[in-house]
Amino acid sequence: MGLIHMMAAQRDLQRKMGYDIPNMTQTERIAYIHENATNVIAEIVEALGEIDWKSWVNTENIHEERCFGELRDAWQCLTNMMFAVLPNYDDIALADLLEAKLIEKHRINIARIEAGYDGRTTKCPECKRALDDADVECMKSTAGYHCAVTGVTTYAS
Repeated sequence: MGLIHMMAAQRDLQRKMGYDIPNMTQTERIAYIHENATNVIAEIVEALGEIDWKSWVNTENIHEERCFGELRDAWQCLTNMMFAVLPNYDDIALADLLEAKLIEKHRINIARIEAGYDGRTTKCPECKRALDDADVECMKSTAGYHCAVTGVTTYAS
C-alpha cells in the first residue's frame, strides 16, 4: 500500500468519523488542526514511553511494536492536519506535494550540513524562521535583517 492509498484510507476514516474536511469552515479547520496537533504531541510522548530513555534507567529497550504503533498514530494525526491545511487537494496531489516538499527540504538540510549550519546564525531574529527555507521571505543584508512576517528591520551594530 503506497502513500496515496494510505492517505485515501485515512481520509475515508475521517469521513466515517463525521469529518467533512473540504466543507469545514475556517474556524472548524483551525480547531481540527489544533486538536490533531495536540494529538500528535500526545502520541509522540506515548512513543517515548515505549523506549528506555531515562539516564537513571539501567536498561536500553525499544519496545518496537508498541513504539511503532504510537508513531503510526502520530502519522494519522499529521495526515489529518495536512487534509485540513489543504482541504481542496486530493490524495494524489497531496502525496505529490509532500514528496516534492520533502525532497526540497532534504536538499536544504544537505546544504546546511555542508555549510556547518548551527541552527542560530542563519535565522531571522524576529520570527526565528530559517532564512534558507524555501517559503521564508525574510532577508539578511549587510545592514541587518528584514522580517517579512513582522515587517521589522533589525540593523546590524
